[in-house]
Amino acid sequence: MACLAHHNASRAALTDRVIFEDVVRHKTVFFNATYANYNHCLDGRLRLVPDEDQLVLLESDYEAMRTASIIRDEAPRFDALMERIRNVEVEVNRQSGA
Repeated sequence: MACLAHHNASRAALTDRVIFEDVVRHKTVFFNATYANYNHCLDGRLRLVPDEDQLVLLESDYEAMRTASIIRDEAPRFDALMERIRNVEVEVNRQSGA
């Protein structure tokens, strides 16, 4: 399964601080949420993977969607998907100078 994080455009965006800051600014203006601090993305504190207690609920939901055929059979296993997301989180935080 292809992963957007491995696409050349994603790699380029991660290394271009101006683009990165523009994305954060856009997100803050158009999708602002009281619980989110988008500026954390700029200083190495991006969190994509939820805490363990939330992961249990998320995995249950993911498996229910697989069972209902909302998510296709070739979709990655939940643990493999979370590992990919963790890798993106680490890479973004590394690139932001954390």
